[in-house]
Amino acid sequence: MHEGETKLGKFYCVKIAHDGKRQTFNLKSAEKGEAARKAKQIYLSLVSRGWEETLAEYKPQKAKNTESPSTTIQTVGDLIGAASRVLTVGERTAADYGRAFRHIAGDICGITVKSAGSREKWKLSVNDVPLTMITPQEVLSWKKSFLSKKAGDAAALRKAKNTVNTIMRNAKGLLSRKVVPFLDLPDGFVSPFEGVPFESRQSMKYRSSIDLVKLVELAKNGDEAKEIEPLTRELFKIFVLAAMAGLMRNEIDKLEWRAFLWDEGIIRLETTRTFSAKSEESNSDVAIDKELLEYFHQDFKKSKSRFVIASKNAAKVGMSHSHYRCAKLFKELVGWLHRVGVDEQKPIHVLRKEFGSLVCDKFGIYAASTALRHGDIHITSQHYVDSKRKIRPELGELISDKIA
Repeated sequence: MHEGETKLGKFYCVKIAHDGKRQTFNLKSAEKGEAARKAKQIYLSLVSRGWEETLAEYKPQKAKNTESPSTTIQTVGDLIGAASRVLTVGERTAADYGRAFRHIAGDICGITVKSAGSREKWKLSVNDVPLTMITPQEVLSWKKSFLSKKAGDAAALRKAKNTVNTIMRNAKGLLSRKVVPFLDLPDGFVSPFEGVPFESRQSMKYRSSIDLVKLVELAKNGDEAKEIEPLTRELFKIFVLAAMAGLMRNEIDKLEWRAFLWDEGIIRLETTRTFSAKSEESNSDVAIDKELLEYFHQDFKKSKSRFVIASKNAAKVGMSHSHYRCAKLFKELVGWLHRVGVDEQKPIHVLRKEFGSLVCDKFGIYAASTALRHGDIHITSQHYVDSKRKIRPELGELISDKIA
């Protein structure tokens, strides 16, 4: 049975299932008519001669695997599917691993969303890429090509190094030491990341460039002279939950009123039917100021929703990608933050980072790590905290007589 053709970079390939077994054949032709004729020849060979002789002629390097080609992982899609069934990480994290591996495989084979016609067709095309095409040499070339596109811009190159590390780290998650023993990989399989080095770690430390006190004033009252409107009720709630409680976007999106323990002055974050925490440490109690507690208590009395942030959209569960009830509200808040000078790619997350920095200044980095609910203090110091107090040696007085 002919299961379909896919173009992999320059050449077409075909996946054929016959007699309970399946293989992908590289047709080694960029011309569709010629590739179709060759695919027909291979299929007719399978019907008349069987797997062993057909593989010996058209795919000799795989002839020895004819005993179980239907179970051995042969393609990118096979690997992602098999690894996903073994992985013990969350569903969204497993999906991130698969997306990263497809990203690399698609780039290596020259398969783009535009050439495929749609995102879904691109995914199917990349899934059909033979795993033998994703080698350490190809991955290394892909990495060099990825970085070379930013070579003329030092700031962009710095970001690209972090990006390429993230993509590789996620993709390697499919082939971790905990997963590989449970995968039916071909004999002699070598991880495509074998020997491919990560880029040297680029600092991702947060550097504050905003004044949160002034930002809160703008959120409350706006600025008529600068044509900045104050935030609406729902947007203001999102703003203060990020800036004054350090909550993440998904936590804000799925936060229910029952999470507020009014007498104790805390927000209790825990897994619910519609919310799954990013990590076990994220399942925690968040202490908030009494004024913030009172503000939300008053809003609770007027609310008609079980969620703190009202939205017409329902919460969706079991999604392999981020889904937000309040996506439209988040987009509006991002636009407002950009207009008032929070010129970052993820300005809502910047509010959380600013919250962590303020806690660090008042109570120290361990308190900030706890408040941000990090499992490791290194995450806090490397990514989040910027001291608002600048350390100066105070030696300027020694040259004061040189100042006119």
